[in-house]
Amino acid sequence: MHDEVFRAEPRNAVRGADTRRSLALHGVHHGLLDVEVEDVTELVALALLFALATLTAATAAGGAACSEPMEIKDKGHMATLTDPTGAFFGLWQPNGHNGFEVVTEAGAPVYFQLTTRDYGKALDFYREVFGWHTETVSDTDEFRYSTAIFDGDASAASGDALLGVMDGTRDLAEGVPPNWFFFLGAEDVDKTVQLVKENGGTVIRDAEDTPYGRLAAVADPTGAGFNLSSLDQ
Repeated sequence: MHDEVFRAEPRNAVRGADTRRSLALHGVHHGLLDVEVEDVTELVALALLFALATLTAATAAGGAACSEPMEIKDKGHMATLTDPTGAFFGLWQPNGHNGFEVVTEAGAPVYFQLTTRDYGKALDFYREVFGWHTETVSDTDEFRYSTAIFDGDASAASGDALLGVMDGTRDLAEGVPPNWFFFLGAEDVDKTVQLVKENGGTVIRDAEDTPYGRLAAVADPTGAGFNLSSLDQ
């Protein structure tokens, strides 16, 4: 389905002597990785230089290890864990596979978000373990939200964060755990939603205009959910 909807084939674009790759659902960019896991839950992972040391720091700060670092031959090392609020994510230490190097384009990731019931604890954890610099967007009972940037992140210079943390106390349904999810860019969100349906996917939340662009939530035929975002914001 993903190939039909996004035509997510590797694309080459010259940036000096380098080439860039855009893969819709896999890769690392500025501290973020997304890979598939067996239960079709999409795993967001943070890219690191030393996965084992970071896993140790994360557990010391209240996280819980789900797997020890493992080698992915010729690609890197990865480990999985939960943060102190229960959100599942992963660690990735690149060694041959740097992942996606294109963002904010059609079919490529444009944004990542953590939705959690313990907003303050989550922010403290990621700031302590990963050195996030966060900025409060809103701090009311109706809408509590922060964005994060990373040292060396190109988005920091432009003021456009690629990551946010939302207080999900009012939004997460009973029994739904805190979770990370991502947004893929779409030239036409409504048309992309239709393509998802035509290729066996389902619509979780239909396209709607928001202060952050036109957004929608969908799932592929295996049940893996993801979000769509217009590129005009």
